[in-house]
Amino acid sequence: MALAAHIALACGLITAVHPGFAKAGDIEDIRKERQIERQTDLELKILEVREKQCSSNGQVRTLHTFSLQKMLVEYQKLAGSAYPVPSCDDFSGVQVEP
Repeated sequence: MALAAHIALACGLITAVHPGFAKAGDIEDIRKERQIERQTDLELKILEVREKQCSSNGQVRTLHTFSLQKMLVEYQKLAGSAYPVPSCDDFSGVQVEP
C-alpha cells in the first residue's frame, strides 16, 4: 500500500496532495526561459560595461575590456551568434540605464 501511494504521489496522480515531479518538457521550458532571461541580462550588462570601457583609460579600461570579453563569449554561447558591440562613438551623450 505504501509503495502504491508513493508511486501515485510521484507520478502526480494525487494532485490535491502533491503535484508530482516535473516532466521533461516542463524542465526544458524552464531552461529556455532562464536562457532568455540570462541573454537579456547579458545584453544590458554588455552595453553598460562597453560604455564604461569607452569612458575609461589605463588599468580600468583593461579591466573593463577583460570583463566585456568574458560576457561576449557567454553571450555567443547562449545566443549562437556574436553580440553587435557598438563603437565608443555611439555612446557620446547617451546614458545606458540598467
